[in-house]
Amino acid sequence: MSLHMGLAVFDGMMAYGNGAAFHVLRKRKHVERLVSGASNLGFAPRYSVDEISEAMGALLEGLGAR
Repeated sequence: MSLHMGLAVFDGMMAYGNGAAFHVLRKRKHVERLVSGASNLGFAPRYSVDEISEAMGALLEGLGAR
């Protein structure tokens, strides 16, 4: 309901593991689109594109590739 009523922003991203690390295809473009979509709906994003990208990298690094 949030997506259909304009109460949330969504962008699907996938992380691929190569045995040693994870990689998100076009990560920066996805995050830019997410932040832009939030701004267009009047939401004030708490974090910058760089901060979100860094946090995603830290999360995936913490998970470790399998």
